[in-house]
Amino acid sequence: MLSVLFSFFIFLVIERIVSIFHSLKRLEYIGRKPLRYWLMMYIIFLIPLWFYIDLTEQTFPLNIEWYIGILISIGLLILFYILTHLIEYKTISN
Repeated sequence: MLSVLFSFFIFLVIERIVSIFHSLKRLEYIGRKPLRYWLMMYIIFLIPLWFYIDLTEQTFPLNIEWYIGILISIGLLILFYILTHLIEYKTISN
C-alpha cells in the first residue's frame, strides 16, 4: 500500500512539473501503449540483467543503493520514451 501511495505522490509531483511547462507533452503518452513498455523492459533490461547475474554468479536482487536504483529507473523510462517515439516515427514514415 505504501508503494502505491508513494507512486501516486511521485506521479502528482511530475504532473505538476509538466503542467508548468506547457511545451512538454502530457504524461498520458507514457502510459498509452503499456505492452510496448513491458516488452522493451524485458528485452532491453531484464533479460540482459539475468544473463549478467548468471555470468557473474551473483544473487538477485543485486545489492545496489536506492538512489542508483532510482537513477536506473528514470534513465530507462527516458530511454523507453525515446525508443517509442522512434518506433512511431518509423511506422508513420513508412
